[in-house]
Amino acid sequence: MITGASSGIGKDMARILGEKKNELVLVARDEEKLKEVKEEIESIGSKVEIISMDLSNSENCKVLHNMVKDVDILINNARVWGLWRFYKNRFRQRINHDKYKYSCLSYFN
Repeated sequence: MITGASSGIGKDMARILGEKKNELVLVARDEEKLKEVKEEIESIGSKVEIISMDLSNSENCKVLHNMVKDVDILINNARVWGLWRFYKNRFRQRINHDKYKYSCLSYFN
């Protein structure tokens, strides 16, 4: 499963794993971009499931965990930079980022 799979590193990782004929679950907020990535990877012979979901909402992490139980590899690449603008202190930004980053991972450990 790859979060943040609609662009950037997540999309590139999806391509790399898709070339190796892995079954992929791709998660991101932008459903249209996810559909494009899915089409591209399926065209090279891999099976792809997409889930459009905003993982900055911790409840969605629980929902995702209930939807996808069998995960061999998790690439947690979802980005939540927009949340950081609300914090002026860089130390607080870092703490809140780390807290979020691992909150979603804890569902898959």
